[in-house]
Amino acid sequence: MARALFPVGEYPKSEIRQMAEGLNLPVYKRPDSQDLCFLAGEDYRNFIRRNVAEMLVPGEIALRNGRTLGQHMGWQITPSVSARGWA
Repeated sequence: MARALFPVGEYPKSEIRQMAEGLNLPVYKRPDSQDLCFLAGEDYRNFIRRNVAEMLVPGEIALRNGRTLGQHMGWQITPSVSARGWA
């Protein structure tokens, strides 16, 4: 991380990919993703459990009307209500 440059928001994605290719980083040819790119295929939930487990606080999953749908093991690793089909 000492050599990482942030943010890259000023660069278009095509230029970032060219930089990665020039540095011989295999990520330059990966398809776009909504995941955290630095995890290189690792499930983000495992990364969170391993590195910041103290942030994971269980709680209830409830609708605005107060109806409880179930429990979560921490909001950081729980899919959204709509992703679960509960909305």
